[in-house]
Amino acid sequence: MEPYFEHPERLPKNVEGPFYTLGERDSDGQWWSMCLQCDLPQNEAPTLLAPLTGTNDDTYFIRQPETDAEIEQACRAMEVCCASALRYG
Repeated sequence: MEPYFEHPERLPKNVEGPFYTLGERDSDGQWWSMCLQCDLPQNEAPTLLAPLTGTNDDTYFIRQPETDAEIEQACRAMEVCCASALRYG
């Protein structure tokens, strides 16, 4: 894989690669996604982002895009993220 920027606030749940979600640590040192759980990014890239379910409330990339169509989906997910928490490095 090509080198990419390793953002210091990259949520550790993200799969390795240039698309990622920002995260923050709480006072206990636990990471959480900076995305606001609106489900809009997941609607744009359902096969690339973890679904928001009862056991998961973090937005993060479970798979990097491999095709032009998937890259477009990832970019659309970044565009609709109202918190600007999805990034490309």
